[in-house]
Amino acid sequence: MTTQLKLGEFFGEMSLLSGRPRTERAIAGAGCILMETPRRTMVKLMNSNEEVRSGIDWIFVVRELQRHFAPQASARDLREIAARLRCAATRRRVDFRRGDPGESLFIVRSGSVTLSRRRNGQELMVSQVPAENS
Repeated sequence: MTTQLKLGEFFGEMSLLSGRPRTERAIAGAGCILMETPRRTMVKLMNSNEEVRSGIDWIFVVRELQRHFAPQASARDLREIAARLRCAATRRRVDFRRGDPGESLFIVRSGSVTLSRRRNGQELMVSQVPAENS
């Protein structure tokens, strides 16, 4: 899927948030001027300014929804869904168990999620999903 960004839009938020190398490529068109901001500078800005953090979190969610579920939808179309998502840091927490009703969508923003199942009293890893593959 190809996405054309407009004046003032940015890209690279997935790599910024996950700390992992970029998985996509960007092609600058004729007359395009890009401004690069180092990751460390952006992380400091996000940590010191809630409006910047919220904006980057919001566009991250919108683009992940577009990438996985609604490639033709605009940011405007996905605004309501993105606004209802909450960012929750989890560490070694069980978010759901096999057989539970599916009531939520999880997007891995950074790190990874391990999917496991218990068999004969032992925990067996089924899969590990890193942020860029969620």
